[in-house]
Amino acid sequence: IVDNEPDDQEISSQVEAVVSKFADKNIRYCRNTQNIGMFGNWNRCIELARGQYISILNDDDLLSSMFLEKSIQRLKQDPEAKAVVSDFVKLQNNREYEVFGTSWLRRLDRRLFWQQHLKHLDPRDLLSGNRIPGTLGVLGLKEAFVSLGGFNSNLYPAADYVFWILFSSKFRVELLDEVQCKYRWEVNESLKSEVSDSFFYCNHFIRRQVLDKNSRHPKLFEMLNISLSRNSYFFHHQNQRNYIQRFQGFLSSIRLRIFIKVIHQLLPS
Repeated sequence: IVDNEPDDQEISSQVEAVVSKFADKNIRYCRNTQNIGMFGNWNRCIELARGQYISILNDDDLLSSMFLEKSIQRLKQDPEAKAVVSDFVKLQNNREYEVFGTSWLRRLDRRLFWQQHLKHLDPRDLLSGNRIPGTLGVLGLKEAFVSLGGFNSNLYPAADYVFWILFSSKFRVELLDEVQCKYRWEVNESLKSEVSDSFFYCNHFIRRQVLDKNSRHPKLFEMLNISLSRNSYFFHHQNQRNYIQRFQGFLSSIRLRIFIKVIHQLLPS
């Protein structure tokens, strides 16, 4: 457990008191001397990790009791894989929401667009947006995280997006098509309007850099990138609380999948 709020003595004392009750459970509690930011703290977690595998869990998200077993089992099926990514659901106001609407929409989405991509994460798929919420649902080898130098804090708030594009470009990443984690979708730093706007600006810029370097169709890809940014903005901001919004979310995901198809056809693997 890495505490990145050293100035909040009350919370830190409460956390330390709880951890002390599990002293015999191989749990370590580390407290930063100063707040080093979200990505700096993730890098601190990587630095402090002693095991072969790494999975970083933020304090408001949840993992299933089978996450580790399922993830390691999947990794061992492919000796070349360096990480595995599990599926997730949103958790908002203590209610669970499918990322693409209702469960039957999710199944239809999988059948229509993801049959060829259910086993491995292709970096071209990430150009439609970051399908990994930060670090949630990822279990990987520490050596792979270290070899990339961790997360670049200078790329806030999109450092994780860049990291996963680089990671999946260099290493084989398995996909576990099972919901093994819950992503808490509440009012926090990530949902502040200025942070959200920075997300889309950074993601748009990152895609433009990748597409410019690899594409023979720059004008087409610029149009595609603008469409992706607009679509991602809508998909991120709608709450999917009623059936109309969920269906709109599904239509949004269909557009994303069509964009992915185009990218796969026009970009080299």
